[in-house]
Amino acid sequence: MKSTLEVMTSILQEVNQLSNLQQRPYEDECSSNESDTKDAKPEECSHAQVVKMIRSIQSLVPLDQNTSDRLNSSTDESPKQLSDYDLLHAIQECSEMTKSLNYSQTKLLQIKIDDTVTNKIMSNIEKCFTLIDSHEFHNHYFSLTANSCKLYHSTLTNPLNIKEFKPRSYIEYATVYASNNVYVFGGTESPNTYSRLYLPELRWYNDLPITSIDGGQSISTCYDGDRHIYLVGGIINGYRSNRVDRFNIVTQQFSHVGSLPTPLNSAGVFFHSGKLYVIGGYHTNDTQLGTILSFDVTTPHCDIHTYGLNVGQSISHFFDGKDIYLLSTNGFFRVNLASKEVKGLTQPKSTDYHKLFFDGKIRLLVGIGNNMEYSKESDNWKQLNDNYRSEPLGLHAGMCLINS
Repeated sequence: MKSTLEVMTSILQEVNQLSNLQQRPYEDECSSNESDTKDAKPEECSHAQVVKMIRSIQSLVPLDQNTSDRLNSSTDESPKQLSDYDLLHAIQECSEMTKSLNYSQTKLLQIKIDDTVTNKIMSNIEKCFTLIDSHEFHNHYFSLTANSCKLYHSTLTNPLNIKEFKPRSYIEYATVYASNNVYVFGGTESPNTYSRLYLPELRWYNDLPITSIDGGQSISTCYDGDRHIYLVGGIINGYRSNRVDRFNIVTQQFSHVGSLPTPLNSAGVFFHSGKLYVIGGYHTNDTQLGTILSFDVTTPHCDIHTYGLNVGQSISHFFDGKDIYLLSTNGFFRVNLASKEVKGLTQPKSTDYHKLFFDGKIRLLVGIGNNMEYSKESDNWKQLNDNYRSEPLGLHAGMCLINS
């Protein structure tokens, strides 16, 4: 280290001498070697640039007091013009000095890893931790009514009853699963609060306040797969709303996003590629909009994606990544997202208070004796067992699929 400091100090001294050189006419340099410099006209380096370089090097290398004082004194002198040849000569001398330094070559070391021991250590480390941010209820169906809260699964003869729930109604579109939690927003009983069921512990957090935005009932919700749940429309203080708001599942904060062109409630909503697709929705007490709206959450701008749909009462829907499937009392339809082509499909035997789900297979849950599965290939429905839903869904009950 001492040798390195001595060399660096010598370099600084050379640079300092460079700053004190007298200006030499460009012609003198050319005359000493006219043939080599006939076509060259190098630019000159200002004294200020040299001083800047000295200051930079000083900040990196500790100097003895005499050297530091001498350099500080020299850099405060009046600016002098130096040619590129002067600077090049000084740099060449510095380069030659660095070549004289002798550093011992670093010895290359090899490490042998015992895979057997390493694997045992990793296994023991894993045993030290338990992931609580996970649960055993993937592919279950969550249900909340004013009187019960249950989890259904095809393998369970009896559904799992969950206690300490907050009774809520008019939440059929306001119940959504996101990142190990089921969220239920608003409802007739408590329009300005929401509830959260933490599935790893089956623990309810009730009466959480809805702040910064309005609550309401018959709100439509969907999860974007990342960190936001969107809240669309609904009935607020007796009036339909055109709001588009969102809830951050990380910060647990609400914020306003934009507005739809018309107030509505109980619409089907899903998120895809930065847009919300709003299917139907009541704009009067008994009339559904016959449209699918496309709302860009970034701009925010709303367009009509599809119009002229024959949407009846009690709608449910799903999106499979390519097509939108829509079921109501007026029929079962498929709408291609890209081409917007609408195609009628075979309707199931029961459409009262139903809920469509898609997890690779299309399932319709209505209640005892009416649970069905749809085949895209044959355009037919077949009966499912009552384990999927052993009691009637009922009016305004909330239900959602807990995705894997």
